[in-house]
Amino acid sequence: MNRLNRPVVLRNAAVLALSAGLVSVLQLQEGLFLVLAALLTLQGSIGKGLVAGRERIVGTLCGSAACVLILGLLRLPGVPAAGLGLGLVRVLGHGLALSSGFIVGGHVVAGSVAHHTTDWPVYVALRSMETIAGVLVGMVAARWILPVRASHQLELAIERWQADLAGVLLAPSLGEGRLQELRGRRDQLLEDLPFAREELPHEPRALALAAQWDRQLFHGAALLGCLRELDQLEPLQAIAPAEAERLVPACREVMRCSADLLEGGAADRPLRVATDQLMRLCACLDLKAPSLGDKAMEQMALRLQRTQLIAHHAEAFVGKGPHN
Repeated sequence: MNRLNRPVVLRNAAVLALSAGLVSVLQLQEGLFLVLAALLTLQGSIGKGLVAGRERIVGTLCGSAACVLILGLLRLPGVPAAGLGLGLVRVLGHGLALSSGFIVGGHVVAGSVAHHTTDWPVYVALRSMETIAGVLVGMVAARWILPVRASHQLELAIERWQADLAGVLLAPSLGEGRLQELRGRRDQLLEDLPFAREELPHEPRALALAAQWDRQLFHGAALLGCLRELDQLEPLQAIAPAEAERLVPACREVMRCSADLLEGGAADRPLRVATDQLMRLCACLDLKAPSLGDKAMEQMALRLQRTQLIAHHAEAFVGKGPHN
């Protein structure tokens, strides 16, 4: 068991044990669903619990509504009732953008049709109330006892990703493996983003923080794309050795200033100065000389463009660019 997770695991075990004990003492008929709802809500962070709890409640209510229609109003027999009910739950789940709640709704329909044909109103009512109670128990425990916040975890993960992006900019050679690993971490951050958003209050500062996360993930991914394209180009020394003597140091200076900006140890002015110097150097050099050849000119233009874009995305990542 992970040392950092042990207190949270013990918290979950204690809450579930108390919930199961309460169900047993009160002799609740469908008490299992209270414990299951609490279990799902306690797993992961507060944001994940909010999403899981909402899915379970809405899914249960969709299944209950389907039961009212097929068993209460239409009074259909077993197989037609199950078919129509499951289809209706699937349609409702799609309309409400549920990712897993429609499965819970399907279980409500299946349980009512297969095992509670005569007493389905009691079964549906008890299951709905105990599901809501279980979600509330889980959310109270998750929020007030050793809370695990997805928003805090996301901020720390983005900071580590930002530092690694700066390290890649300073690396003499990139390599597809390292870039692929950074892209994979960005994909994981995107998966965690909705859960972190769930925890934010509806106030201007929280909205600004969410916009900052979006900006960082977008421009970080764009920066990685530029690095990947640069890594696929031929070395400048091999295709234009004369021009490379001046262009390569200028490009590296832009990379170094971009890395310093991402590391948080520098202002944005040095990066803009380095970018301006690179542009002035390009204006002085004859990059369209016939001796270079079409391939060399194309690759040099692409290298310069991607280097400038890296500077742009580094500024945008930290929110210091002129467009901010």
